[in-house]
Amino acid sequence: MAQLSLSRVGHRQVSRVYDFQPVRTLAVTIAFTTTITVPGVGQRPSCGPTRQPKQLPPASALVDSSAAIMELQAARVLRDSMQFTMLVLAGDSIPLIHAIDSTDHLAAAVIARSVWPQKPAQLWAVRLDVTGGPTPAIAVARATYCPPELTAASSQPVRMTIGVERTTVTSGAYGLPPPPPRLYTVFEIQVTERGDVSNVKLIRSSGYDAIDQQISQHIWQDKYEPALIDGIPIPAVYRTDKNSARP
Repeated sequence: MAQLSLSRVGHRQVSRVYDFQPVRTLAVTIAFTTTITVPGVGQRPSCGPTRQPKQLPPASALVDSSAAIMELQAARVLRDSMQFTMLVLAGDSIPLIHAIDSTDHLAAAVIARSVWPQKPAQLWAVRLDVTGGPTPAIAVARATYCPPELTAASSQPVRMTIGVERTTVTSGAYGLPPPPPRLYTVFEIQVTERGDVSNVKLIRSSGYDAIDQQISQHIWQDKYEPALIDGIPIPAVYRTDKNSARP
């Protein structure tokens, strides 16, 4: 729309044209909705060897090898090659012995009677390799640890509204405000040997308390496949940034 104005300069008549663009001011309510997947959750890293104890002790520090082999021979359960997991729970001193091959459960009970008490510490585990034949022996190796894994029902992304803002937008001059920055959080989750969440701790905030609380509430509802050591379910601490401590 244009408006014409006339004015005189000397003896000349000058025309000036003023262009007016219609400006509309809109009050807009913007809801920022995003799909949030807690970093790292739902993607189980590959299983790998245990890290504790840092240095593998000799078999003589864990078990009375001579007594164990003699008793295995007496019970006629000693085979050419057998493997057992020696697991020490956090704060406990009496190791647990599990047969990796279920047919060796009687032999596991025999070895359990020959293990030495250990100094209470954090959870750790090793593997005992027992060989028969003419020179029976017991050697120590690393056990295999698998971290917790979200069940399929719990691994779906969560869609949530992360903020509602009322703003004024001038048509033709400015666009909508930019989207919010990418959110990043880190949580430490304690998972029981049954796969239940027993504790959730915020390590790094997204910067929005409401969002941190929503994610935390969602994590509490999750269900996991528990952590495993040589197939044995154990309690574990899991961090969503994949910096979980490995026993």
